Amino acid sequence: MRIGKIQISRISIEKQAELDALPEAELFDELRANGKRLFLGTLAARSGTRWLCDIVKSHDRTHAVTERDVMVEAFWRYVKYNELPIETDGTITLLKQRIASDWLKNDATLIFSPYFSHGLLELCQLLKPEKVIFGIAQPEFVVQSIFNKRMSQRPISSTVAGYSSNLMISKPGGM
Repeated sequence: MRIGKIQISRISIEKQAELDALPEAELFDELRANGKRLFLGTLAARSGTRWLCDIVKSHDRTHAVTERDVMVEAFWRYVKYNELPIETDGTITLLKQRIASDWLKNDATLIFSPYFSHGLLELCQLLKPEKVIFGIAQPEFVVQSIFNKRMSQRPISSTVAGYSSNLMISKPGGM
């Protein structure tokens, strides 16, 4: 049995138009040389990075985003975690294009992604951010946040694998 080229795409027409409108990746280096600033971040789930991005975006000429291109970022982590011999040039190109697009309207960009946790050193070598931020949360906060967001259908206990805490699980909006 012969199978031809398989192409799997979940990109909508609108998303493709957005990607086609991005500037060339080479613009990244030019804008970087002109003083544009980049900050990268990786995080544990429910660590408050969206809130931090909202604060950063409230400042003039700054942009902040978390998990902008989930499929691309997840692919990056999958390849890096599994140490697969797969080129990731396309991922780097897209990141540079996105950052350059941000920089056309802003002077600084903060990008958070949990998927940057693997291969972070390589990303830093290629993108040369000024700073790297690690979003880390306390376990009690994570459990409370998951409960508040109604992400869990199971009852949540404050004792897990011998770890006991004074965690108080409350319903959203109060006790």
